[in-house]
Amino acid sequence: MLYQGRFDKNKPNYEAAWKAWNLVFNAAPKKNINLSHSWTQEQEWANDKQSEKVKTATKLGLKHGDSKFDFAFANDKWSARVGHPVVTDDWNVNADVLFEQKPAKNEWKAESNARVASPNMSGSRINANFGAEYN
Repeated sequence: MLYQGRFDKNKPNYEAAWKAWNLVFNAAPKKNINLSHSWTQEQEWANDKQSEKVKTATKLGLKHGDSKFDFAFANDKWSARVGHPVVTDDWNVNADVLFEQKPAKNEWKAESNARVASPNMSGSRINANFGAEYN
């Protein structure tokens, strides 16, 4: 059996979990709405014992005007991201905020990002990314 592309360098034996089943459903019911759902059954061998995991993930993306909303729900975490262009004149500034929570581990994370792009200033431009994370 070929095991191409199934390696995880972070595991002792370098073998990643084998996806026995991976079902994906994608829909775009309206112009500015995207929906995706996946169901994955993974099998893994460790210490001569097989273990199975079932993972689910649902993603919803919405656009309203210039704003973009992304929501992701999985069996072990959920997240929400909101992004909007702050300045669209000569300088372009796009910003977004993200909140992610893993209830089973009692962990959460909040982050904010800004991307700044300057106009052409005598043949040079400035592109900068700023970010802050709190957890």
